[in-house]
Amino acid sequence: MFGDLRLNAREQPEKAAEEQELVKELATNTAAEVQARRLHPRFTVSLPVAARSGNFSDRMRGAVPGRTVDVSQGGCLIIFEQSVHVGDVYALDIDRKNTKLPLIYARCVRARMLHDDAIEAGFSFFAALDGAELTESMKRVSGGNIREAAA
Repeated sequence: MFGDLRLNAREQPEKAAEEQELVKELATNTAAEVQARRLHPRFTVSLPVAARSGNFSDRMRGAVPGRTVDVSQGGCLIIFEQSVHVGDVYALDIDRKNTKLPLIYARCVRARMLHDDAIEAGFSFFAALDGAELTESMKRVSGGNIREAAA
């Protein structure tokens, strides 16, 4: 993808600049940088999730089932058995029947394969959830025994 950046800089300066920006962005995806960018506390909770394409014309495709690892006002971490695509928008149903959370539109911001049938994906919500509503939902599904995820 990146090839020889020096060669691209001479032949295609615009493309080289874009590639340099991508490299810089990738360099900020360390665990410490991700932790530093967090705006909201996370709740450790395992809930069923159905992830459908956020694109209306693709909504008839089946949902990708998964389970949450943690949820915050601004995003969540989910484990799937099938792949999801970084950059794509998804409509996330996080156990709405029990949590009473709304259908959440989110962008997949990172994904990594844990093993053959487990993909861990991080999502950033387009609209932050209400903090009190999220806390109440987490209490409801955990029997009042909520745990904040470790930083």
